[in-house]
Amino acid sequence: MKEMLEFSVRQSGHFINGGGSDVNYDGSNFLEIVQHIVTVRLRPFLGFNVGALYGDSPSDTWAVGIKGGLKFYV
Repeated sequence: MKEMLEFSVRQSGHFINGGGSDVNYDGSNFLEIVQHIVTVRLRPFLGFNVGALYGDSPSDTWAVGIKGGLKFYV
């Protein structure tokens, strides 16, 4: 059962230089939980994530989302 549940933390940062003095720094942090439906080489999954967006371009805010898809293990 432990192979079916996955936790991850994602952090990203962005540096945008628009020329001249236009320089923006943006970033995000997300915590993600994914539940695999079956434990075979082709694994469908459903997940949930929550995190924060911050920086010069976006307003500092929270974000929540759902996700789903397929993973193929070689």
